[in-house]
Amino acid sequence: MARIEDANTDIGRLELETRRRRIEQSRQGQLIRATDEMIAELEELNVRGTDRVPAVLRRHAEAVLSALPPTAEPLEARYRVDAMMEVLYRAQELLFQQRPSRPLPLDSRERIPA
Repeated sequence: MARIEDANTDIGRLELETRRRRIEQSRQGQLIRATDEMIAELEELNVRGTDRVPAVLRRHAEAVLSALPPTAEPLEARYRVDAMMEVLYRAQELLFQQRPSRPLPLDSRERIPA
């Protein structure tokens, strides 16, 4: 009977760990998408010759940056478009470093060694 209880405990623990991992992966995906969208907006502003980040975009960047885990180098929202882009690129770099690595899919024509 103890074996069944131990197995159930292990299953429950693994399910909880899986749920937590999926939530974290979803959160990271949302942060990456948000930084992508902001970078695209900033690139558009840069092309148009706009030098300053609009207040609404700056507040959005502050919210995203505050959701990141603490780093040795503080990431802060900037007022200039080019500086804000650099901060968001660095934020994305950190997010990608935190993601678990995934194996690359094999090309369908590639032979699997025997």
